[in-house]
Amino acid sequence: MMLNNSSLELPKNFNSEKQLLYKKAIYTWKEVDSLSEDQINLLSIENRVSKSNLIRIKGIAHLICELEIKSNEASLILHAGISSLKALANLSPQDLIKKIGRLERQLNTGRATPIDHKTATLWINKAKKSQKEN
Repeated sequence: MMLNNSSLELPKNFNSEKQLLYKKAIYTWKEVDSLSEDQINLLSIENRVSKSNLIRIKGIAHLICELEIKSNEASLILHAGISSLKALANLSPQDLIKKIGRLERQLNTGRATPIDHKTATLWINKAKKSQKEN
């Protein structure tokens, strides 16, 4: 499943950034992932959008491209405090489930942790494999 060439699906709080990316002909996660730090700085300065939001979007894109996961799954990982593949690769499946469960409780969603041990293991193994390749 190649999600890195899929169109950008972002939460509503990223609407300004999404419009900017489309304006700059950046339509896929792979294109977002390839943005350099300098390009992000320039985009935020020239267009008065949040640099921190652009950095978050790039982080989501990187997780999508490297782990081949959906945007909502990448957002979940990022918002659970796991900001890199290295950090993810160093977790145990139980630690990942615990972090995501804690996020769900803090957000008071009332739902159970949306990933199981099998999914957590898969994501961690993909992160480890990606670390070895890079």
